[in-house]
Amino acid sequence: MLASWTELDAARLAFTKAAAGPRSLAADWSAIRQWLDELGVSDTSSGEPVRVSRAWSSSVASSAERASASKVLLDYWVLCPAPEFVADAVQWAVTSESWEVLATIWMRHLLPGAAWQNDGVTELLAWLPADARAAAPLLSVAWAQSRAELSGRASRPSELRRHLISDATELHSSWRQATSADAAVQAATLWMLVQRIAPGSSPAGALDAATATQSEVAELIDRQRALGWPPSRMAEAMFRAASAQTALSRGDYARTASEASYCLALSARVGAVIATGTGALARELAGCVERQIESREVEAWVSPECPLDLVAADLTAGRLADALGALRELDREACERQLQAIGALPAGTPRWTVLMWVASLAATLWGDPAEALRWLDAELTRHSMVSVEAHEPLGAALVRRARIDLLDRLGARGAAVKAAERVPSAMRWVAHARALMWSGEFAAAGRVAEEGLFDPSPTHNDRLSLRVIRAAVEALLGDTSGERDAQLAEVVGECLHRRNMLALALLPREAIDALVGRFLATEPVLDDEQQEWLARLAALEAGGGAIVAQVHLTRRERSLLPLLVGDDPVPEVAAKLHLSPHTVRKQVVALRQKYGAKSRSELVRLAQEAGDL
Repeated sequence: MLASWTELDAARLAFTKAAAGPRSLAADWSAIRQWLDELGVSDTSSGEPVRVSRAWSSSVASSAERASASKVLLDYWVLCPAPEFVADAVQWAVTSESWEVLATIWMRHLLPGAAWQNDGVTELLAWLPADARAAAPLLSVAWAQSRAELSGRASRPSELRRHLISDATELHSSWRQATSADAAVQAATLWMLVQRIAPGSSPAGALDAATATQSEVAELIDRQRALGWPPSRMAEAMFRAASAQTALSRGDYARTASEASYCLALSARVGAVIATGTGALARELAGCVERQIESREVEAWVSPECPLDLVAADLTAGRLADALGALRELDREACERQLQAIGALPAGTPRWTVLMWVASLAATLWGDPAEALRWLDAELTRHSMVSVEAHEPLGAALVRRARIDLLDRLGARGAAVKAAERVPSAMRWVAHARALMWSGEFAAAGRVAEEGLFDPSPTHNDRLSLRVIRAAVEALLGDTSGERDAQLAEVVGECLHRRNMLALALLPREAIDALVGRFLATEPVLDDEQQEWLARLAALEAGGGAIVAQVHLTRRERSLLPLLVGDDPVPEVAAKLHLSPHTVRKQVVALRQKYGAKSRSELVRLAQEAGDL
């Protein structure tokens, strides 16, 4: 049994005696040390522990004997884990081919604290045979992580991705033929995650394929449970966490929250690190949660560049949920703290589209929208090179909404309205109505908000925003009575009750003042927290200048506007239109009056902002 160790000392001898039980050696460490020195199989100058010659280990015991001894030591280590011997436990698992035990060691002892990055452990994991990874699919992640680590930090992300896709495609796509329920569920979970990131398929098709796998595995679990042979709780918990992420990519918040809750019910310990953040983000996006800032820290051992790392993905989701909660309360400090904790995500990291949207909202309220728009374009290019998330339902809608919010604040209202019209229907209503508000088309904004409220698909957050927009339109356009003013003010009270000041903050300043003024006129009783929220709302910069009312142009004026962009003098512009210079000058004066411009250059700028150029 001593030949199963690579190093020996008094602690290792005591562990061996405890594992062997009645069959253990009677000799103490000094006698064993002297015996090893006499045999010449140890380095006498090395101190303790002494390194044992591999040649001697092979000579004193056959492969079968070493495997049997390793199994005894491994079984005892599993019962009484000794962290200082975790590298030895990996060696025993490899020697005895105890692959499922090794997968458990990987999850419980090697991942936390990045213990797998020990040189000896990394080497062992990097050379795990395909049979081991097929029998215990979690070892595919350990194998890929270790091989990528050995390739060097510069190429680590690309190597990690390549190994994961390769292993899942070759070994786990045939998960239906696995020899146990656990192996089938784990293999299918890995395959489901890889289906979304594997190249060669359309974004919609990739997500549909992953969803189909999800449904098939759920049916398998139900059948196995009916037969009395369900998968382990940890295997099913991992599947439920992966299912939650797949549902979130579809924008199915209810399914996401239920899968995350199921994961926690199966294993509170596992669910706490791979499902709580995803569930919180889904509830936050849906508008079904009060703010609860998570205190979890992103540990150094988490690998955000690993596309199959459920832990890193869940931590990121939790941080994003916290940032959204801070945005709802206009808490700039808390929001920036969460965004800084996330940092710059490696290309293709799950939930990068949500990060772009949240960061864009923060820039809309407190930052530089122009700089944020440039950052948005750069990040979209960087991530899209290795990820299809921007083409999935949730990602596509959030990226478009991020751009629209920034365009609204920059004054590019025509572009914002056109972009809002291309957002998927369930998420289009708020973006479209708000863009129309910023462009001064209040009646159209009210109609879109009304239509959106009759659609059952918008989330609770979006429905609140639509009610706010509808009330703002009436406040800006209508000659309301005192009773109606009180009814309009109720929407501000609902925002305070729902802890969602963001629905108000993203409106033009005129609309905010119109609603808040009516609310304060009712002399409401507010607590300190609500007064603070209203103070934060009042402190926001207006952004985007004043609202430009919709300008109605004649056919001749539409022909003239593009010719005013250049430096051509009026006589040359008149010649192009076959009109007299006097007529053109009168038309330019009329255009300046319509746009409220003081000069020709300002006229061109305002026409561009209104989308008329």
